Amino acid sequence: VGQWFHYCLTWSSSSRTIQLYLNGELAATGQTSSRGALHTSGALWFNRLGNSGSSSYVFGGQLYQFNMYSDVLSSTSIRRIAEGGLCFDLEEFSGTRILRWEEIMTKSRT
Repeated sequence: VGQWFHYCLTWSSSSRTIQLYLNGELAATGQTSSRGALHTSGALWFNRLGNSGSSSYVFGGQLYQFNMYSDVLSSTSIRRIAEGGLCFDLEEFSGTRILRWEEIMTKSRT
């Protein structure tokens, strides 16, 4: 309770590689089964894992500073962000940031 964690998930559509970082350190890697793309007509869910709709894997925490980038961040960049903590200035990465926490918080919630 009250502990902050930094998670970063990277995905490269060209290499089909997925990497999960926890607090700036690589925790897991994997491959997607086929080349794919993100589609703008889909939904982005933060409250469950998987696509079965099951509630057995529900996220039970709070999100802060969620950002999405158009390029895969390097392991060095991910480590710097994690070590910077909650007040890290992300403007250095603004060139590839396509979804900003600030924009999520100002959008209407319907």
